[in-house]
Amino acid sequence: MTAPVVFLQRARKEIDEADDWWRANRASSDAVLEAVARFVELIGTQPRLGAAFETARVRGCRRLLLATIGYWVYYRIDGERVEVLSLWHVRRGRGPGL
Repeated sequence: MTAPVVFLQRARKEIDEADDWWRANRASSDAVLEAVARFVELIGTQPRLGAAFETARVRGCRRLLLATIGYWVYYRIDGERVEVLSLWHVRRGRGPGL
């Protein structure tokens, strides 16, 4: 069974910003959207795949690295669905403050 993956407003904004930056600065303009699509396919079938993010204030937060673009996806499992909380570049330091 595949769990629905829902993007919270903050995550949608961060994905849009990353996508805009990649389209303006990289040759592989669809890289962000392709990486996010692969994440959705994977996490929908294996929601516990990401590592627990213990320092997060959000209960049950997990994260998974999108290595092809250098971003962490922060998410949580909420009942039968997966909620994507944030997209955060690995070089930005301490994390998205969840």
